[in-house]
Order: sequence, then structure tokens, then C-alpha cells
Amino acid sequence: GVSSVSGGTQPLYVVDGVPIAADNLSSTSAATNPIADINPNDIESISVLKDAAASAIYGSRASNGVVLITTRRGKAGGTRFNFNVQGGYSEPTHKREFLNSQEYVTLLTESLVNRGGTFAVPANIAARLSGYAGGAADPLTYDTNWQDQVLQRAGFQQYDFNTSGGTDKTRFYLSGQYSKQKGIIVSNQYERIASRFNIDHQASSWLSFGLNLTASRSVNNRVPNDNAFSTPMQIVALAPITPLTDPRSGQTSGALDPATGLPNTGFPFYYNPLLSIQGGTYVATVYRLLGNVYAQAQLAKGLLFRSELGTDVISQTEEQYLGRVTSRNTGNTNGYGYNAATSNTKVVVNNYFAYRNTLAENHALDFTLGTSYEAANISGNSVTGTQFASDSYRTIDNASQITAGTSYTTGNTLVSYFGRASYAFAGKYLLGASARLDGSSRFGVERRF
Repeated sequence: GVSSVSGGTQPLYVVDGVPIAADNLSSTSAATNPIADINPNDIESISVLKDAAASAIYGSRASNGVVLITTRRGKAGGTRFNFNVQGGYSEPTHKREFLNSQEYVTLLTESLVNRGGTFAVPANIAARLSGYAGGAADPLTYDTNWQDQVLQRAGFQQYDFNTSGGTDKTRFYLSGQYSKQKGIIVSNQYERIASRFNIDHQASSWLSFGLNLTASRSVNNRVPNDNAFSTPMQIVALAPITPLTDPRSGQTSGALDPATGLPNTGFPFYYNPLLSIQGGTYVATVYRLLGNVYAQAQLAKGLLFRSELGTDVISQTEEQYLGRVTSRNTGNTNGYGYNAATSNTKVVVNNYFAYRNTLAENHALDFTLGTSYEAANISGNSVTGTQFASDSYRTIDNASQITAGTSYTTGNTLVSYFGRASYAFAGKYLLGASARLDGSSRFGVERRF
């Protein structure tokens, strides 16, 4: 829950009856969100359960609430086709106003004079301003708006296609989507390809079965992490008198001088995040398969039995590279590469009986009794390397020195027994009760329930 020491604050997401993985799988500080793999245009409805109602049905996992997502299904009738194109852009607003070069020089000079001592010596003030300005004799030579260097107008495009239809016995829904969204931070971009296929079939008067399946691939490009000053908006700490390009090297301010392979010491006085944007990469690629099959039998009037088998398979790779120029005044050890692969496989089996009946028109009864089984397996590995021949070759196999590596595997199972009963009178008064017993492999053999 919210106050848990090690638990998160994410609610439990259930898609077509399958509790899905929604935790951050990233092995770096650049978090990922598995919920982003779901095509929102495939969603038919969303319901939110909270408090006692959620806990009664889904146990302790529902401490942060439950989000029930139901996807679209086909309807009997002629086949329908839909194609939709969207496009637009996002633009940063409410930008902050910063000092221009003239204002900066005036205030900095005033502060140094007020500080007194050697700081107030005119020659020292001139030397400091010249250093900030890349060696320029006149500190007003440059007037850089650093905020504008990392913000951009971000375009997006999205293409959706779906078709649905069927007969009284068989109904289907098929969809596909391609979307591409740039971020308002330069170099950030998210791209997704997703498809879904749902089918329901009434085999006889008492038996029906169906399939819900979605597959997706998403690629997330971000600014790579690099030391404590990696946040792009930290760039506003740079002085407006600092040039975008170092006139002594012709490179981005803060980059190594190609003539010497060394930095211009102390320039700029603060880390330039453009070095991370230009000299580094971070790409997270996620493949996901999510779905379930079900069979439902009408055993008697008002009594049915339903069995569901669901799975959620996530495969994520992360590739990070920090080039020679991405660390202020030092550079990485001829490049730094990091690769990680994580897989998360979840299997869910639900079996339950449900009975619904109305007696004497005003008395509605509803009973549910069943079991649930969930098994999850998470594994991953990572490798770190340095000494790359060139920043043009950024994959980990080009590292001549492997400096670290790790791998892990973990898993858990959850067995549950649940029952619910409700009584409604005249559609106005409702009385309900529920019970659930969970057994988890996370606990010892004697204390799993």
C-alpha cells in the first residue's frame, strides 16, 4: 500500500479477467510503464474498485485499488470497418524567464563586488566572466537561451484500424495501431505497434468459449542518465553568456577538445546536458503478449461454470551508451555501455461457479464460489562494458573491456479460494458478503495461508 516500506502505490490492473504486470521493469533509474503497452482504443470500459469491495474480491493486492479494463468485442451483424488517423503536436508552455547576458553580467558583477576581497578585484571579475564566455574578451559576445535548447514542439501521429462483426453464434473483433509520439524534451520519443484479436463462439445452447489476445511492441527513446546533473532542464543553470559552441574547439560547450582529447578545464562552470543528448543513447524495447482463453458451461437454470486460462508475457531490453563527451571535464573511459534484458511471465487460471436467480420477482440471489491460481517468473541479466573503439559503435559487443555482469531469476505463486454472496430486494436494498483465502509461496510452508 501507500505506507508500505517496499511495496508500490500502483493499483492492481485486471484486463479481461487477467491481473497483469504493471511494475517498473527497468534496471536503471529511467522507469518504464507496462500499462503504456495497451492500446487505449481497444478499451470498451474501465471500472475502479476500492476499499472493502476491492479487497474482498482480489485480496491484499487490492490495497491500492483495482482497475478493471474490459476490451471491445464483436457484435452480431454485418462486418464493420473503421480507420482513423490522428496528428498534432505538444508544445511546452509557461516557460520561465531568465536573465539575458546584460542582466546576468550586471548582477554577477554586483554580487562579486559585495562579496569583497579578491572576488571584487576588477581583473578577477573580468577573468571570471571571460571564462564563463568561452574565453571571449567581451562577456556580452553571446546571449544563449539555454531553456530553448532542450525544449521542442513535439509532433505525434497515430493510425488505427479495426474491424468487427459476426453472427449470433460467432463474433469477432480485430484491431491494429501504430503511434509515434515525440517528447517536448529533445531526443525523447515513444513508438508503439499493437494489435488485438477477440473472438467469442456459442458452440451450443449450454457451451460457449472464446479468446482475447493482444500483441505489442514499443520503443522508448530517452535522454540517457549520466551523473547527478543528467536532467535536461538542469541546463538552465548555465550562464546566458556561455556560448552554445565552444569557440576554441568548435564543439558543444563542455565537450572534449578533439585536438587534444582533453577538456577545456572548468568550462562551462556547470554540466551541459546537451552532451548527454548528443553523445549518449537510452533505448528501451518491450515486446508483450497478453491474453486469455475461456470456456463457459450453463449447467442448469441460473447456474454456470466458467474456466479461464490467461497469460501475460513481457520481454524488455535496455540499451544505454554514454560517449566520451558525456561527463563534464573528464569523459567516460572511451565510452560506457550498459545492456539489460528482463522477462516477466505470468500465468493465471480461474475456475468458478456462479448462480443467479430471482424469486418472487423482488428477491435476487447471486452466489459465486471458485479458485484462482497465479504463477509469475521474472528473470534478467545485464552487462557493462567500456573501451569502445569509437562512439559510432555503441552496442555492447563493441566494448573491449567488460567491467560488470549480473543475472537473476525469481518467481512466486498465489493460490486463492473465494466466495461471494449477495441478496437484493426490489432492486433497492442490497446485502452482500464475501470471503477470500490466499496462499503465497513468498511465505514459509507453514504460513502460506
